[in-house]
Amino acid sequence: MQMLTVQNFEKGFLVNETLMGGISRQESGVYLAYIVDHEEGGLVFEREFSTLDLALNALNSMEKTWSFESTKTCDSEDCGKPGGGCKGSSCKVFDECGGTRC
Repeated sequence: MQMLTVQNFEKGFLVNETLMGGISRQESGVYLAYIVDHEEGGLVFEREFSTLDLALNALNSMEKTWSFESTKTCDSEDCGKPGGGCKGSSCKVFDECGGTRC
């Protein structure tokens, strides 16, 4: 099972067939852990935490079969190009190809 860590939480998301989970650092200094249904567009889980460790523990404790998808190599100018960084389900989640799938 893939997990978010201190090293990767700002570089991607946890995804499976229907869900995407992540952690966002808020301007107020808290960490927002969330899970969205990327097919239906609904919010499944959302909670603020005072520390990154608490947010990581909450998200990683959810019993889901996750894969980590990096967003650091999926830029709109790379979508659909041979050797472009847009791969896997990140293209389903981040459809930056003008309405087409990468």
